[in-house]
Amino acid sequence: MCACDSANLRFLACRRAKVYQTAMKPRYREKKATQAAALLVRLGGGSMNYMKLGKLLYFAERASVLKLGRPILFDTCVSMEHGPVLSRTLDSINGKNMSAAPSWNHLISAKADFSVSLIVSDVPTDELSAGEERMLQETFAQFGHLTQYQLRDYAHDHFREWKNPGKSTLPISVRDILQAENYSDEDIADIEGELLAATAGDRLANA
Repeated sequence: MCACDSANLRFLACRRAKVYQTAMKPRYREKKATQAAALLVRLGGGSMNYMKLGKLLYFAERASVLKLGRPILFDTCVSMEHGPVLSRTLDSINGKNMSAAPSWNHLISAKADFSVSLIVSDVPTDELSAGEERMLQETFAQFGHLTQYQLRDYAHDHFREWKNPGKSTLPISVRDILQAENYSDEDIADIEGELLAATAGDRLANA
C-alpha cells in the first residue's frame, strides 16, 4: 500500500468514526445491561461491591469489542479517576436517573454498604446472546477473584485507552479501544463499518 492509499484510508476511517459517534449513535441496551449486571452478581454469589461490578461490566464490554467486533451494551464508555466505566450502567448501579433504567429495580437492589444484591432467584438472560453470555462468564472467570481496587489497578496498567481525567471524565470510543490493542486502520474501519450498518438496522427496527 502506498503512502497516498494509507493516508486516504486513515481519512476515511476517521470520517466514519465521526459519523458513528454522532449521527449514528447506537441505542443503549438498558434491559440487556440489567441482565448482564445481574448475571455477574449471580456469579459472584448474589452480592457484589458496586465498584467491582462496574469494572467487570467494562471489562466484558471491552472484551466483546475485541473478540466479537461489537459492544454488548452499546453504553457510553468514559475514563474516570478510578478507571474506565460504562456511564449509563454506572448511573443505574448508583441509583441515578432510574426512570431511564426501568428494568434495574426488578432484578438488583439499591446500593447499600457499597454493594448491590440480587432480589430474584432466577436471573433472566433472554436479552443476551449465547456469545455475550459466554463473554460475561469468561470475564468473571478471569477477573472475578480480584477486588475492586485490584480491578482498578489492572485497568490503569493494561487498558491504554484510559486517560486519567482527574475529577472530570473523558470519552472512550470503540476506536480508542481498538487502537489501544494495536488494531490496524483497515481493521478498525471494517469494524466501524459493520457497527454503522448494525446501528442503522437497529434504528429502523425500533422506529
